[in-house]
Amino acid sequence: MRIILAHKFFYRRGGAELFFLETGSILERHGHEVAYFSSRHPDNLPTRYSDYFAHSPDYLQGNILKRALSIGKLVYSIETKRRFARLLRDFKPDLVHVFHLNVHLSPSVLVACAEAGVPVVMSCNDYKHICPNYKLYHHGRICEDCRGGWFFRAVLNRCCKDSLVFSSASCLEAYAHKWMRINSRYVHTYLFASNFMARETEKFWGKGSFRWRMLPNPLIDFAPSIS
Repeated sequence: MRIILAHKFFYRRGGAELFFLETGSILERHGHEVAYFSSRHPDNLPTRYSDYFAHSPDYLQGNILKRALSIGKLVYSIETKRRFARLLRDFKPDLVHVFHLNVHLSPSVLVACAEAGVPVVMSCNDYKHICPNYKLYHHGRICEDCRGGWFFRAVLNRCCKDSLVFSSASCLEAYAHKWMRINSRYVHTYLFASNFMARETEKFWGKGSFRWRMLPNPLIDFAPSIS
């Protein structure tokens, strides 16, 4: 198969990036042809697909108008959609596998896939798809206050970095994606690393309202260290 993997970072930043890159390596070892889509960054790994990569919105710099426009790109980036659509036309994938799109890429990637008729699977490695602050946790307690789509509670709780600005931006993003029905319209199957995450998602979205499968995190071969 020809598969595009899309994730907001293309350098070894943390566990999510390791999972994304290792997924690509596993697919290639099994004979699949893999292309990559991500955001531009000076630490990015080399790839022949880097010319397609998107520019990330910088909503922390500039005057109020520039910040407001950047927040709009955070919710839905037309530039990212255009760049990804070009990759879709050139690579002609059978499948697109997306990981984290929020902030640096935006779900406009999913809309481009729908317009091109390419099916999408999404790996969820945190709770961003149901929680504005990714964690279902803030200020020392487990939190499901936004369950039912009440994302304004993220602002009341200042649950994103204890910041009114960050929490408001995440709240706006969550409401916009709910209104656009991003999760229900554009993703064919969700992939979870644990049954717990799948059940939590069902609590927020409703059991049977979306397709999902288990995809455990890969275990990389390592030499045991025994002392």
